Order: sequence, then structure tokens, then C-alpha cells
Amino acid sequence: MEIPKERECTKCGEVKPLTSEHFYPQPAYKYGLTRWCRACRSKNATKINKEERDQYRAEWAQDDRSSKIDKYRLREFAREMKKYGSTIDGYRDKLVEQDGVCALCRHLSYHRGKLQRLQVDHNHDCCDLKTKSCGKCLRGLLCADCNIKLSYFERFLSNAESAIFKPGTWENQAVGYINNYKMRKAVAAVEKDIAQVGRDMAEGKIPDMHTRVTKAFAGLKERRPSFAAAFYASVKRNNSLLSKLSRFDKETQRCSTS
Repeated sequence: MEIPKERECTKCGEVKPLTSEHFYPQPAYKYGLTRWCRACRSKNATKINKEERDQYRAEWAQDDRSSKIDKYRLREFAREMKKYGSTIDGYRDKLVEQDGVCALCRHLSYHRGKLQRLQVDHNHDCCDLKTKSCGKCLRGLLCADCNIKLSYFERFLSNAESAIFKPGTWENQAVGYINNYKMRKAVAAVEKDIAQVGRDMAEGKIPDMHTRVTKAFAGLKERRPSFAAAFYASVKRNNSLLSKLSRFDKETQRCSTS
């Protein structure tokens, strides 16, 4: 039997020399060489191996997740808290502070008949939805229903902190919740300025801290007049701050009457 010098690849249709250089040796085939050329065989084998690897990895990931469900849930929770600029420990501390219930309605988070984890609420004026949160504007933990209602409440009521509602209603609690957050932010800003004044005095940079403290309080009084009295009460409760404010009481009365 005469052996032809060329063979057409049944895969790509290209005619190539019938040698082991272009076709794989295979005794089962005619003339002892495969009908597919080496290039087509290699390409197809790579594709088959990739499909098998992808299928194996998908099956392994599914089996591993099913057997280690708590591990994967904890990892996803840590990833979610990272988007809010916080950690699992920070979430836990806030949850303990709120006695494990929603900061607004004081209930567990039941949504569509299922018990869910309390959602992280942050000030959207500080951070947009894409970046989630910087971590400095977190306000508290809310149930799913209160979180949705509060978003619409703030969106359609621009001056929510100054609105007046009937005591005992959800809206009144929401106003108190927003005001408490702004109060904490304002107090923290002034206390930070007071601490900086103390450091400046220790280094001899300024002769008197009264000027800086008065300026900080005046700024707070101008931005949030209703917070001035509450801030002063918080200073009264803090002995370390009160010791630095020898003339703060007299200046507060002067600012209040001016």
C-alpha cells in the first residue's frame, strides 16, 4: 500500500505533509498518524483542560463553602464592614451599646418574616453610596425597616433635625436620633480643639487657651444653637476638661446672653 505524502486535517481543513512533525503518531489511525494536525490537537486539548479545571474549581468551591459556611459568612461580614470603614469588633461594640436592638424602634430586625442582622447606618451627606462610608460618619445600627424609612425621611425632609413631631411617634424618635449624632460630632470637634489647645500650651505656642476655647464654643453656638447647652453640660461632667476651663463658665453666660 502506497503511503501518501500529504494529508488534509479534518479539523482545520489544511493540507500538511503526512509526517510525525505535523501529525501525532497513533497506531489506531490509518498510516499510524492522527487525522487532526498537531496544532489542532494541542489547541483542543488546552480548551478541554481549561474547561475541566474550571468545572473542578467551581465544584470544589461549592463543596468547601457548604462544609465551612461559618468561615465564609465571617469573611463576607468582615469585607462588608471594611466598606463602612469599620471592623467586626466595632460592629459588636456598637451592638452591645444598643442592647442588641435597633437604635430607633428598639426591636430586632425582622424583614419579610426573617430575622436579619442589624444594618449599619451612616451619614450620606458625608459619604456617597459607592464608597459606602469613611468610618467617621457611622451613626448606629438599624433594622431593615427603619433604615429604609430613615433614608426617605431625610431625603424628603431637608431640615429633619429642626422638625417637630408628636412625642412617642417614629418620626420624633428619628429626629432625636439624627440630633444625637450631630451633637456627638459637634462635641467631639470642640473637645478635639480643646485638647489641641492644651498641647499648644504645654509647648508654649500660645499664652492662653481661653481665646481658642471661646472661638470653638462660638462656632458651635452659631452652627447648632440647640447643642450649646448640651455641650456645656457634657463639659461639666468631664473633670479633665473642666480643669482646663477656669473662665469658660463666665464666657458661656456672656455668649448665651449676647
